[in-house]
Amino acid sequence: VAVASFSDTPQQLVGGRTTWIYVLPILMASFLLHPAASLAFTALSIVALHLISHFYGLGEVALTTAFGFFLIALVSWLAASNLERALAREVELSRMKSELVSMASHELRTPIAAVQGYVEKARIVLTTLPGGDALAGDMQRALHNCKRLGTLVEALLAQARLQGGMFTLDEG
Repeated sequence: VAVASFSDTPQQLVGGRTTWIYVLPILMASFLLHPAASLAFTALSIVALHLISHFYGLGEVALTTAFGFFLIALVSWLAASNLERALAREVELSRMKSELVSMASHELRTPIAAVQGYVEKARIVLTTLPGGDALAGDMQRALHNCKRLGTLVEALLAQARLQGGMFTLDEG
C-alpha cells in the first residue's frame, strides 16, 4: 500500500507507469548483492504488483510490465556478471605483475652481486699494478654503478613484497 502512494493511482502503478519504484531495487540488488539477486527482486516486484492489483481489485498486472522487469533484471545481471569477471581478471593480472617483478628482482640480485664482486677484485688488483690507478678509478665508478643497480633491484623487490603483503620492517 505504501508503494502505491508513489503513483498517481494504483491503476497507473499496476499498468507500469511508475516502474522506477521497482526497477531501482532490481538494479541495486544486481550490483550490491549478487547478480542473480536481480531475478529474485524482479519476482518480488511482480508479486508486490500483483498484490496491489488484487487489493484494489484492478485485474491482472500488465504482461509488458512483468516482461520489462525481467528484461531489466537480465541486463543488470549480465552487467554485474561482466563486472565481476573483469574485477577478478584485474586481481589476477595484478598478482601476476607482482610475481614477475619479484621473480625478476630475485634473478637480478645474483648476477649483480657477482659482477660487483669481480669489479671490486679487479679494482684491488689494479691498485697494486704500476700505472693501474687510472683503471682502478674506472673500476671504482663501475663498482659504484653496480651498487646503484643493486639498490634499484632491492627497491623493486621491496615494492613487490609490499604489494604482495609480504613486507616486513627490519629493526636496526
